Amino acid sequence: MTAPGREQIALEVTAAHDELRVARKLLREREYRSVITHSYYATFHAARAVLWSRGHAPKTHKGLLQLFGLHVVKTGEVDEHLKEILHTEHDERNLADYYARASDFESTEAEKLLADAELFVATMAKLIK
Repeated sequence: MTAPGREQIALEVTAAHDELRVARKLLREREYRSVITHSYYATFHAARAVLWSRGHAPKTHKGLLQLFGLHVVKTGEVDEHLKEILHTEHDERNLADYYARASDFESTEAEKLLADAELFVATMAKLIK
């Protein structure tokens, strides 16, 4: 698959910001499991937008993680910490969506993941401009 063009990349960045907005609302409503899911999808859309802007089109979530490490982190464009954020968001989303532990998430955990997602999205948006 060829990476999408500028219009689709811009829509992907918008989707990342939309996910953050929804996550903030859900945090106020104490829906921590859903905050975690939306925080991950914010990072997912932002990472995909950056990869698309560099001509790479991941086909899976795992592929996105690998391509991000290879084409954004290893090139020195961003710090390893941002790769760790993306991986943590992915792992926590899997727990929130697929395992019984989902009901055990606490506000501090959801707040941290949301704050990390906000940092990640902001950084990716700067890389694209």
